[in-house]
Amino acid sequence: MSEYMVVGEDNFVEALEDGKIVRVREDYARREGLPIIRKPRIYQLHERLSSQPKQSKEVLSRKAGCDYTKPLLDYLKNPDEWKSEQVMSELVDNFHWIIKLERRKRGLTRKQLAKLLGESEDAIKLIENGVLPSKDFVLINKIQQVLGINLRKDGKDFSEEITKKILEERQEKEREENAKEINASELVDDEIEILEEEE
Repeated sequence: MSEYMVVGEDNFVEALEDGKIVRVREDYARREGLPIIRKPRIYQLHERLSSQPKQSKEVLSRKAGCDYTKPLLDYLKNPDEWKSEQVMSELVDNFHWIIKLERRKRGLTRKQLAKLLGESEDAIKLIENGVLPSKDFVLINKIQQVLGINLRKDGKDFSEEITKKILEERQEKEREENAKEINASELVDDEIEILEEEE
């Protein structure tokens, strides 16, 4: 073996011998039947990559270990995703812990709270785990009203805003109905003259 272990760069390869990687001459490795470890050449890598199906940027970035940022167009195609993020960003940190704590302070089970809110027990379980089942503030508003807590960062009260909005909508409808009644009363009157056409 010593004659083949001469140091130089002529035809040396890495091979497996007795479970270890050793650097020996290629003809020695072939004669001894050692498995040769070869690194692929550049053209081999190119052929292999060109024959593989194209992968999405998301998959490739995940494999590479870096974050893939979605383009704006993807967000516009899936508006629910950014709505959910917007709702979550307006809530206090650890809102789910606050909900769970308040529910327990009042001695309510998830089932009882769900019944009070008119929601499913699964929805309560999700929200107590920090996941919003819907992409809006409807369930959050109900929970705030029943438990008497405020879960928004800015401290705004949802119920006041909603009440104002509902009142404004009702007033607008009443104005429209009154306007229609006035127009109808102008048309119905005893002083209507029927004009005949002259020939």
